[in-house]
Amino acid sequence: MLNAIFYLNKTACQWGYLPADFAPWKSVYSYFRRLCAKNSFEKINSYLNINIRIKEGRDPKPSLLCIDSQSVDGDVNLDQKGIDGNKKVKGRKRHIVTDVLGLIFFCMITAANVSDIHPGREFVSQLSENKRLKKVLVDGAYQGIS
Repeated sequence: MLNAIFYLNKTACQWGYLPADFAPWKSVYSYFRRLCAKNSFEKINSYLNINIRIKEGRDPKPSLLCIDSQSVDGDVNLDQKGIDGNKKVKGRKRHIVTDVLGLIFFCMITAANVSDIHPGREFVSQLSENKRLKKVLVDGAYQGIS
């Protein structure tokens, strides 16, 4: 099941076009939805981040993080899309929080026309749980999120 999910992630093929080598697509999709409902991917990411940071000789919780966004062209059939007027991109926007090692701590996908302030505020509320965090680097688009 996981190999099928990894295949879908890597190739971006549609569920219905999953090769016959894998389980039926409806079974894979059902398994994927259960993993999402349990926040399994977030838990795995958190576990890996902690272990990588320890292996690199760093504290498990970062003291410095960086928040930024990237607008990307999207498929015509996307439900949630918009035009980022600053970058002239029609599609989606990735809002990502990383540490100095480049490990992703939080990620949010929005329509390209969504202001960075809204995801930034949500990130700040999630980051407030990390008592070791001293500084968050952001660009001007995130002004007013504290």
